[in-house]
Amino acid sequence: MRLGIFMMPVHPPARSFTETLAEDEAKALYADQLGFDEMWLGEHFSAASEPIPSPLMFMAGLVPRTKNLRFGTAVICLPNHDPVKIAAEVAQFDHMSRGRFMLGIGTGGLLSDFELFGNADRGVRARKVMESIGMIQRIWSQDPPYDLAGEFWSVRLKDAIIPELGIGTMPKPFQHPGPPISMSVSNRDSPTARGVAAQFPGALEPEGLRRRCRPRRQRFTGILGEERCGDLFAVSGEGEIMTIRGANRDEPAEIGEHDIRRPG
Repeated sequence: MRLGIFMMPVHPPARSFTETLAEDEAKALYADQLGFDEMWLGEHFSAASEPIPSPLMFMAGLVPRTKNLRFGTAVICLPNHDPVKIAAEVAQFDHMSRGRFMLGIGTGGLLSDFELFGNADRGVRARKVMESIGMIQRIWSQDPPYDLAGEFWSVRLKDAIIPELGIGTMPKPFQHPGPPISMSVSNRDSPTARGVAAQFPGALEPEGLRRRCRPRRQRFTGILGEERCGDLFAVSGEGEIMTIRGANRDEPAEIGEHDIRRPG
């Protein structure tokens, strides 16, 4: 059995930022000592109770001090970031960790962050996620020139390129063609999930999910009960990290992550 830990993280809002970061660091190092395989970390800019504005920065300090953990973002809220910046920073972290990285992406869930970044519209957030990850993958898959035009962002690098000096070259991830990509969705019919289905056909097909989830679903049915498990549950595998917690057809899942690194 592979073990993972998810930290939003959650702290009493009155505690100092210094103390909460130190505690999160200690928890992560202890999890590694215990033999945990994965650590997933949230991203929040405007919550003293969940204070990690940069999960990549936090995890970078853990890379040389751990040996078992693979690191995952849960999640980088793509509507709040320029895709060029995410593509470069993720590629850097993937090299720093020698491939011990899983990229979790999503629209986010913190209302104050939505307001802070001007992303209050749920449908717009969903479209931003799909546009951003598409651009990120294209940056990783090709060398310049870049001329990517979207609804929200444009990536252009055509003139200031000097190949012999490496100028104009974007970094590529350590893992090829990139780290495993997981996406959080509230349920299979959410705007984000519909965007995944449109851009990555087959990613959220019920039969495909059931087939991949069956071993773990059987394991947990005895704990949670058949009704609680429903037909959306959990799966985790090498290079394919998907988790759906929650549950039956009438109850939205708490979080779902579907591998979209290899569409189809």
